[in-house]
Amino acid sequence: MAARKPTKRRRAPGAGAVAAGALLAGAPAFAKRLGANERIRIGCIGVGGRGWGVMHWARGVGQHKGTSAEIVAACDIYEPRKARLRKAGVPKVYHDFRRLIDRKDIEACIIATPDHWHAPMTIAAMESGKDVYCEKPMTRYWHEAKAVYYTAQRTKRVFQIGSQGCSNAAWFRARKIREAGGTGQLVWTRTGSFRNSTCGQWDYYGINWNATPEILDWDAFLGSARKLPFKPEYLERYFRWRKFWDYSGGIATDLFFHALSHNMISLGDEMPTRVVSDGSIFHHNRDVPDTHCVLAEFPSGNVLVMPGCMVNNSGIGEAIHGHWGTLHGGSLRREKAFADKTCPEPTLPPRPDHMENFLQCVHTREQPACSGRTAYTTMVVIALCVESYRTQKAMHFDPVKEELLNPASPEDYVR
Repeated sequence: MAARKPTKRRRAPGAGAVAAGALLAGAPAFAKRLGANERIRIGCIGVGGRGWGVMHWARGVGQHKGTSAEIVAACDIYEPRKARLRKAGVPKVYHDFRRLIDRKDIEACIIATPDHWHAPMTIAAMESGKDVYCEKPMTRYWHEAKAVYYTAQRTKRVFQIGSQGCSNAAWFRARKIREAGGTGQLVWTRTGSFRNSTCGQWDYYGINWNATPEILDWDAFLGSARKLPFKPEYLERYFRWRKFWDYSGGIATDLFFHALSHNMISLGDEMPTRVVSDGSIFHHNRDVPDTHCVLAEFPSGNVLVMPGCMVNNSGIGEAIHGHWGTLHGGSLRREKAFADKTCPEPTLPPRPDHMENFLQCVHTREQPACSGRTAYTTMVVIALCVESYRTQKAMHFDPVKEELLNPASPEDYVR
């Protein structure tokens, strides 16, 4: 990405670090092609609740032929997690993720950190020749997603986002039906995410109020985010980081990414032209909304309707509506007025689970289920709906030039 001339507007947090990573030239210094029977050596960055689970998932899948892999290193900035890693038998435990990435004997990384760290860590790993499995969302901001995607393209790295629903064969079947004309022209798509709890979304994560800078590297957690001093009253920002704009996009980055990414496979990874959203906060102890509703328009004429609510679990179903028929998962329901329209409905074999798919692709160099392009197009919608909510404006995007036409800065935020 070309450097921009300085303007009065500030760039989004973390943009400088990502641009620097994206400008690194040349092929990976020590990338190698694994033999069919070689074991993939994996390093894990971030081993909180999700990272711990994904690490063991990879360890289990890696015991099988065709996906042979082992966990050889892990990294975290919270001492109790590092102690748990050592107890679990991880051979080498690091504090600084760069030391793990610098190792030439590691072929793949699993990244499961707060959202604002995804882009710099993923780019650094790919530049060092490593394939990457990164938990959703792809990144925190849309321009970071662009940088990550084109870095993956240039370095030829296998890149999988941890949106597990994308490994369901139904979405690939739906794509073939749509491409064959089964739906006719796209009209609208609906999806969303709905939950409810007595305490409020993400408040169920425990907080160690006795944590100190000796066991929690506060500056390493903040990274490119707004600088705040270490204070006990700020500990919630680490243990429940999804509630705060500095590190997360709330419902959008945590749950909308799941809801939209598999639909993007069916829709053909189309970029939006306009995204608008609104919402509200029901539990007033957070930055992000717990009700968030999104509309997105696409060049095909398709309009995405994507509501999210964390204070009521009664939602809407998923479907891709076309003029001639409607896709419910991988099944086509024809409109009565166009019952004469015929379309082949392919049968696809079951797909491997998401981690198995990633490890297989590390060997075969094929594109995984939630590929870089699917993740990128998904992330544009997700990030722009956050910007729309925060600015109370529609966000306009050029899908050909892949540019945001009315970029916002922190001074534009009213929420």
